[in-house]
Amino acid sequence: MGSYLPGIHEPDQQAAALFVGKPGTVVFTEAIGSNPNNKSGGDYRWWAERGYRVIVRLNNGYKPDGTIPAPSLYESFAQRCATFVAVSQGCQRWIIGNEPNHEQERPNGQIIRAVDYARCFMLCRNAIKRVNSTHKVIVAAVAPWDQTSGDWLAYWRTMLQTIADNAIADNATTNDAGADGISLHAYTHGPDPSLITSEHREHGWLWHFRTYRDQLAAVPASMRHLPVDLTETDQLEPWADANTGWVQMAMREVDAWNRTSGNQMIRSVVLYRWPRHDKVYSFADKAGVQDDFREACKQSYVVPGVSVQTEPEQTFMPSVHSGSQEATLPERKIDADFTRRVPKFTPYKEVPGRKVYRLIKAEYVPDGARRFGPDHHILVDVLDASGKRQMGVPVNFYWDSSMFTTPVNKTSEPYGADYGMNAHSQSYGVWVGNFREASDDVFGMGLGTIEQPDWNHHVDYYLVFQEVTIPAATQPAPTPEPSQPAPQPVPATPAPSPQEPSPTPAITKLIWPTNAVRTQRWGENPEFYQQRLGIPYHNGIDHGAPVGTPVVAMADGEVMFVGTDPGYGNYVRVYHAQFGIHTFVAHLHRSTVEVGQMVKQGQVIAFSGATGLTAASIDGGTADTSQPAPHTHTEIRLGSRDAYAEGTFGHGNGRVDPEAAMYLINRVVSGSSGAQLATIDPLVAEALWQVESSGEGFEDGELKIRFEAHIFERYLNNPTVFAQHFRYDKADPLKAWVTTPDRTTEAMYHQRGQSGEWMAFEIASKLNRTAALLSISMGAPQIMGFHYADIGYHTPQAMFEAFSRALAPQIMGFWQLCQHKKLAEPMRAKDWPEIVRRYNGEGFEAIYVSRLVQAYRELGGA
Repeated sequence: MGSYLPGIHEPDQQAAALFVGKPGTVVFTEAIGSNPNNKSGGDYRWWAERGYRVIVRLNNGYKPDGTIPAPSLYESFAQRCATFVAVSQGCQRWIIGNEPNHEQERPNGQIIRAVDYARCFMLCRNAIKRVNSTHKVIVAAVAPWDQTSGDWLAYWRTMLQTIADNAIADNATTNDAGADGISLHAYTHGPDPSLITSEHREHGWLWHFRTYRDQLAAVPASMRHLPVDLTETDQLEPWADANTGWVQMAMREVDAWNRTSGNQMIRSVVLYRWPRHDKVYSFADKAGVQDDFREACKQSYVVPGVSVQTEPEQTFMPSVHSGSQEATLPERKIDADFTRRVPKFTPYKEVPGRKVYRLIKAEYVPDGARRFGPDHHILVDVLDASGKRQMGVPVNFYWDSSMFTTPVNKTSEPYGADYGMNAHSQSYGVWVGNFREASDDVFGMGLGTIEQPDWNHHVDYYLVFQEVTIPAATQPAPTPEPSQPAPQPVPATPAPSPQEPSPTPAITKLIWPTNAVRTQRWGENPEFYQQRLGIPYHNGIDHGAPVGTPVVAMADGEVMFVGTDPGYGNYVRVYHAQFGIHTFVAHLHRSTVEVGQMVKQGQVIAFSGATGLTAASIDGGTADTSQPAPHTHTEIRLGSRDAYAEGTFGHGNGRVDPEAAMYLINRVVSGSSGAQLATIDPLVAEALWQVESSGEGFEDGELKIRFEAHIFERYLNNPTVFAQHFRYDKADPLKAWVTTPDRTTEAMYHQRGQSGEWMAFEIASKLNRTAALLSISMGAPQIMGFHYADIGYHTPQAMFEAFSRALAPQIMGFWQLCQHKKLAEPMRAKDWPEIVRRYNGEGFEAIYVSRLVQAYRELGGA
């Protein structure tokens, strides 16, 4: 296990390169809620398998839901934590909550007292230990210097002492301290590296990074042996893009502390934080900070007395248990009655070297036999490679309208997990493992005799799965029946480089991921979504696909994420370079693809399900959520390949109406007839495109741009430098010149066409690249660079690269700008003057209204 000191808070896979081959600690945060029936988990194997220490912080939610819930829900939250841990993979260290003394972490404003947090922590730890006693449960950090709940240091001391006292009372004969680790937060008030070692005090407390020393001094004696992780550290202000040595100084400070005899060991110093969606503390786009971190990693700071494991090569390799690599796979023992009764058995089609849960035994148990367990149950056991029961592995029971997941948790029964059937039809199925796991799939179980389904015959099914690794000599599994399309194999090659892929020359049109009936469109049911989820309306397209319906790739692309979210359930995200978009499909039953895999349009990537938050119906702003309703939720979002690199749904900027995207791409880009918009006349969208765009996005293979000197002057914010290179007519800014300080050489660059525009842009880029990008309009729709965030890009450079690659991102950017300018309603109503006012501004109606109407009629509009 990696024991290097540096760490990063919520990194994506690209951030791994910063560790320079010396894996440290990565910290992730999950908002899991307090619903004990929520069976979702997380997958952190990518990091664990490369030697990183993985720590996951389990939050009930964020403001106003609280980092832990109200006291009446502590038991439910504890069970939710235990379930999340049981079905997750790649992590064995869990922090319960975050900064409970801080007012923004309170559940609906209710103060979390120190003793309240201690009680919640103990319940959660006990519940997690019942699932797996080897996992480590870590006490949350407090917010240093924060007085919103009283003396913060006294709060910290009381919190720890309460946990320690209860551990002594409950475990008088053991050395259990009541916790398995402690997390701290420490910062400097400003970017000066010298503040790392500052002894300055305010109100009696160390006022900068060394606040960690005040906190450690307050740790009870019975907890002084526990490992400590400094899970958040920064400068309490946005990172400057500079290598100041601040990070190196912080690591050096903690290393010196660890090497001082008698001090409590600090296992990690975790820099807060990586994700690009954090506009304040993210350093994903700060090359200077990254260089500072790299230099710190090169010093090979380790924790004294802890062995170091060097990071493996950066390729994805599955977990391989001892003894799992065998010359042959274990024999399947499936009795004849089971074969006659169960209509569908789908072996997982897999490649050599990959872990699979293989069905090795299956029996149909007649009514009353009760050879293994209770009547009318599906009884499942899961074995590891050595043949021992594998505790905590999720077992997924599904049927045509929903599914149920439970971990293997039986210790004294001849089976590890079970589910009671309550319908006689042959409608139940089973597969094993997380959403991303490879597992054989059994479907077609139910009550009744071999000959006839019947409520009165309470039969059982007994299934045994074993974790195996497909050996090199094994042939692919047989092709499943046509009614259940075969999952596609996972490529054996490593994931591609994080660099932007080359453009795909052929432009095709998008297809829907399923042909099921459309049940909910973009923008519908605003009352429900505002009240329940805090979003203005439904943000995708739903298709009412029954559980197990094949879900296909909407176009050729690269699988960027496969995972689980409490709201979206199981989901897959694919990036399509030729369109500059990401497609999301959610509420899935299971996936058949792996991150980094290249998929073809129409290839099966998943099967539909009812995971996450689904509702049977929505009417008048309310929903029936008592029974999950199977359907596939589809979203389309703009962005470059790395726009959603952290794998979350945190970026709402790039989301667009999928039906509008389908129309614009299929009709305008590929020149073929596309899907019809339900709420907007598609010809209105096309007329607006024709009138507002310049017609062509490229000239001689180069992106069409227009450089606006008056805009650049504002963003450059340096009048002296600006005047040395540019001037323009204040009364008519379109009259602009590239110039020299003495005015001896001038060029009115707008009159020189694209060569002049690019000349001006390149001069401006040498002065300030970002300001130059903000000051050009790009592509066919000539969207200004300062609109980059409005149309879903995290930087103007990302927008520039996407628009330079193909016409499709330009079209989608145009549509997103229409959304940003709130054009949906006037477009639905064909209110031409209002369309012009919102898109072009006041005073342009006389110019553009007649053009729009004419274009609309020429396209065939009535």
